[in-house]
Amino acid sequence: MVRAFIRVVAGLLATFFIFLKWDSQKVIGYAISATANSIIEYALAIYFISWVLGSQFDTSRQEDGCSVSDKSKPTQAAFGMMALIAIIFGIICWIYYFVKGPEKIFYIMSFLGIFIIFNILGYMYMLKTYTLPNIIRSFDEYIKNKDKTNFLKLSLITEYISGRWQWIRLITGLFLCLLITCLILYGSGDYISPYLFNIPPNTIYAIMILFYILFIEMWMWCKRVWIFYSLRNIDKLAYYDGKFPNYNFNKITKYLT
Repeated sequence: MVRAFIRVVAGLLATFFIFLKWDSQKVIGYAISATANSIIEYALAIYFISWVLGSQFDTSRQEDGCSVSDKSKPTQAAFGMMALIAIIFGIICWIYYFVKGPEKIFYIMSFLGIFIIFNILGYMYMLKTYTLPNIIRSFDEYIKNKDKTNFLKLSLITEYISGRWQWIRLITGLFLCLLITCLILYGSGDYISPYLFNIPPNTIYAIMILFYILFIEMWMWCKRVWIFYSLRNIDKLAYYDGKFPNYNFNKITKYLT
């Protein structure tokens, strides 16, 4: 249900963005001109695609780890929070198309900061009301059934979903967002431009936003690759544990946690 909701929101936002952008630039000129607008557009596209695919990936990992029969469903408030996050991203797309002048990038970065804040609030709400209760019930079931394979997988999933690294990433992202916003607000690009081959200040700000998004999202996807292969390796160990009774599964798994 959550993944279906994410797909619907993603489709609506993509349609909205394409509609706004349909006649604004020719495709060839858009591809070869590294202007501030084109860089911002690439950055927003990367962020949007990463957010949609990543949300579905995280939901799938959580559902794979929590196999209790009485899973709680996300509340209306949870769906409302996700819808609000999507609306804020839609506002960023609207600003990109309709707002003109040097203040455009400042507004985009400001609403990107608001997007991150609501993303953090939504993460905290879902973690407290939906994710952790499911994890706790699943742990109880795995302990009761002595299901060591799923217990170990859920331990890694819990670290991935709610570990300290998540908070470090979120706080770092918010700090960098505020820093870039302040640099834009105080016109720091005018002072940096002579040292960067006289690149226009707005283009410098756009590059900052692009690298910011790449940094934050690559950090997240590195963790996603880690959890994907960790869970797959646990499944392999479980297979050998069942096929070869003398295979020392317990001795090996302690090095994975």
